[in-house]
Amino acid sequence: MDQENKPLEVRFESAIRRDLRRQIRGNKRVVLVAILFQVSLVVIVLGWHVGLIPIDRWISNEFHNKVVETEILSDLDSIQLYAGHSLFSKDSLGTTIHKLKSKYHSNVTLNSDSVDSITTVNNQLVFGIDVSNWQGEINWRILSNHADSIRFVIVKATQGVDVVDPMFYRNWANAKQSSLIFGAYHYFDLKADPLAQAKLYLRTTHLKKGDLLPIVDVEFPCGNCHSLGVSNEQLAQNLKIFLSEVENTLNVRPVIYASESFYNTYLKNDFSGYSLWIAAYEGEVPSELKEFFHDDPIHGSIWQFTDKGSVPGITCNVDLDASTSNSIEKLRIQ
Repeated sequence: MDQENKPLEVRFESAIRRDLRRQIRGNKRVVLVAILFQVSLVVIVLGWHVGLIPIDRWISNEFHNKVVETEILSDLDSIQLYAGHSLFSKDSLGTTIHKLKSKYHSNVTLNSDSVDSITTVNNQLVFGIDVSNWQGEINWRILSNHADSIRFVIVKATQGVDVVDPMFYRNWANAKQSSLIFGAYHYFDLKADPLAQAKLYLRTTHLKKGDLLPIVDVEFPCGNCHSLGVSNEQLAQNLKIFLSEVENTLNVRPVIYASESFYNTYLKNDFSGYSLWIAAYEGEVPSELKEFFHDDPIHGSIWQFTDKGSVPGITCNVDLDASTSNSIEKLRIQ
């Protein structure tokens, strides 16, 4: 029957049914799109969580898409820097590396886009950080994603005869699961029983092959004081007891951390044969690290060049350290 010949109520009912069918088809499309959108979000979030989808890098590159490229030829003969696709809040890494041979700015930021290759002949310059409870809870997933620029991490383990750093076990477990080279240090109490300190450090860390060598941090007992609280002779004796216990237990020689001035004043005469981790914020590579840029160093060495660094995954300032690929290998337990 033609539409014109159908009763008015039949034509009206047919029109309503057609409209309903259109709405149902439209609603199905909307529902399907909504489902696909939600599934995509779930996939992206899960991918980001396990590290397969680097959302943080995409966002970083969106806002920091300028390229810094610098070539440095200096008294070091050949340091080439190809800085990547980021600018930094305080100082570009290109400028920072340039200051390896002159003066360092105290605020330095490192991330995974910062360096493609920095070489001294056949010896690659590598960067690391050292952390403790002062850095709070670290986002190790983000930090590990930047392992191409932050190659090693040193975690505070113990202090004195009975203190385990509150964040040590969390940091140590996460460091082991990351792609970073890692190690642990003991903050030496100049007055306390050195043997008890060594035993605390050893039973807390359980260092193994591939870890960085055991490290002891030797410095003044407080940030603003300039007195040891013990005689120079007592300091040397206590430290020798600590080092001997660790060396005899692990059959490796520990690394000594100290500021440049502290080492020269109190340690140099008695401990010159040890690998060193030297803190020096004001100038060039410390003269104590004589083999820093050697292709085949006898002793490994680390230079802590600022305590006001910034890295992805840590929300506050952090110590930044520099070494070389050959040197870091010398500093690992074989």
